[in-house]
Amino acid sequence: MLLLLVTSTQQLPPINVTVQQAPGFPAWGAAIIGAVVAFMMNIILEFVKPLLARRITKRRVKRELTTEFLANFEKVETAIYILDDATQKAGIYTNKALETAPLLLTTFRSDRYQKHFEDEKSIYYEIDEGGALTNFYATAEENMPDALELKNLGLIKMMCQIMHSSGEKYCAELKISVPTFDPYWKEMYLQMPDDGTLPIIESVPPKT
Repeated sequence: MLLLLVTSTQQLPPINVTVQQAPGFPAWGAAIIGAVVAFMMNIILEFVKPLLARRITKRRVKRELTTEFLANFEKVETAIYILDDATQKAGIYTNKALETAPLLLTTFRSDRYQKHFEDEKSIYYEIDEGGALTNFYATAEENMPDALELKNLGLIKMMCQIMHSSGEKYCAELKISVPTFDPYWKEMYLQMPDDGTLPIIESVPPKT
């Protein structure tokens, strides 16, 4: 029976199946459209890539500028605390402040500021649109040295307050918190002997 079925199957005529192509563009039309789309995408990428690169660079520059600025701003904040305290107490504390504050205010790091101000000037001005960061460093570099040389407590405090105001504006523009004073330098100032030598502080209370 099985042999008969196989034999009869082999004797059937071949069946031809024709699949109709779906209506639409011919193959050469689709190829042209694909080539045009690829060409347009390349053109768009040529415009987009520089914008993406600039955005990445701007993000990096802002991060580096802000990190450096916050460290410097903390020194200004600490110097103001010391100068305010010395103004209230007067006497030997004036000398202590005149010894401590210059050490704070002459140890600014402005490497990142100088580099990006010179090398990425257009990006820098996009970040410091209001000019607050520029004013901060301009006061530190142009006016503060004269105040420190005169050893005038009031003049030094005035320069610090100008820098503090610019720093607060920059923090507000970037929506970041304003740093507080450094407790290490505060304790060095408070524990300084009357001869003006800086003490070595082994432990510092946490910032509040």
